[in-house]
Amino acid sequence: MKHKWLISVIGCAATLLGGIATLASNWAEERKTEEMIDTKIREALAERDEKESDEDDKDNES
Repeated sequence: MKHKWLISVIGCAATLLGGIATLASNWAEERKTEEMIDTKIREALAERDEKESDEDDKDNES
């Protein structure tokens, strides 16, 4: 009888730990995706600002 209870407790603990590991993994992946998006946005804005600056310089030269 004790063995059945122990196996049930171990099974529940393993399920709980697996769920926690999945949540942690998903959170880490989401953070990585957010960082990649932020980086791409910053690069695109910097590129746009550089193009606008170049166009302004050309307009001033004319």
